[in-house]
Amino acid sequence: MLIGFDLSAVFDTVDHSLLIERLQSQFGMTDIALDWLRFYLCDCSQYVKIGQHLSDAARLNVGVLQGSVLGPVLFAVYCSPVADVIAQHGVIYHQYADDTQLHLSMHTGNTADGLAVR
Repeated sequence: MLIGFDLSAVFDTVDHSLLIERLQSQFGMTDIALDWLRFYLCDCSQYVKIGQHLSDAARLNVGVLQGSVLGPVLFAVYCSPVADVIAQHGVIYHQYADDTQLHLSMHTGNTADGLAVR
């Protein structure tokens, strides 16, 4: 059985301060590299432009850009605890950016045991 999750909307909810903390504590990022990413994330704003009209800029405290080179990597770092939980239950999985696949195998005559929490 294959179970797929598309978490693309979660890109918009990545908490910058939590991501920075995770980069430092779990992935060992320090010094200039961490400062560069902190600046990249924490100095973001967005506005809406319609024709010649611009809205006021709004500061962003959450989210990573899906279309950027760093977006999928930062999202994977942010969601890394999910992989730990999946692995603790002995489920085979594959993650890339906002797509997560769980692979469960079972015999056709015993699906209840195959779906039981491991």
